[in-house]
Amino acid sequence: MAEHSVTEPDPVGGRAPGTERRPMRLLLVNCNTSTATSERIRAVAQSVAASSTTVEVATPEFGAERVVGFYDSFISAAASLQVMARWRGRCDGVVMVGFGEHGREGARQLMDVPVVDITEAGMMAACLLGSEVGILATSDLVVGPVRESVAAMGLSSRLRGIHVAVGADPADPATFVPAAQALLAGGADVIVLAGAGLLGVQEHLSRECGVPVVDPLTTAVTWCESLAHLSLTTSKHRDFRWEPGKAASLG
Repeated sequence: MAEHSVTEPDPVGGRAPGTERRPMRLLLVNCNTSTATSERIRAVAQSVAASSTTVEVATPEFGAERVVGFYDSFISAAASLQVMARWRGRCDGVVMVGFGEHGREGARQLMDVPVVDITEAGMMAACLLGSEVGILATSDLVVGPVRESVAAMGLSSRLRGIHVAVGADPADPATFVPAAQALLAGGADVIVLAGAGLLGVQEHLSRECGVPVVDPLTTAVTWCESLAHLSLTTSKHRDFRWEPGKAASLG
């Protein structure tokens, strides 16, 4: 991977003047088998990625068209890892696009580039923006996996609650407002959307509710770019070390 140039910092703002993002290729792995979803993911990612970044979106060959709940999530993890194995050495960073889904630990062991899971990106960004986080979901079947995912990050103490927006339609962002208001009434001061491609919902809720609302996909894309730009990747010192000579394929 190419090294980025270093220039003297700006004495006022502390930022290196003239620093440009180097060309890179990001791989976004859709957790489900829907090619329509993959195209929506691509559009959202390209809307926030740097002009020098090439966005690639991979769709698993097997699994569920809509991943909801534990069973779908574990199948999706295997399918996503199969996709990533084929991209080893061919990208500068990976974004795992599935909120509350499994597999990020395996991905970090498999890949030699930064791996950003949208669940972690959304939750960690929210922790920088407020003290109590509320997650807005669209199905009650995701509540368990999302809670487990947050616990694995060590952030359960920051999670105020998960509220399901029953019957909400992404095409009509106003339908998410009651659920968002319920999270705020329960003590949350920042909201994370439990899903990808809800950028329009994010903008509407932030305006209507007056609090930060985090879209995890756009956050993950920009964070992954930044890690790659800084030449930072997963530590291979211990847990995520790859066993020498081991094949990186599911067959």
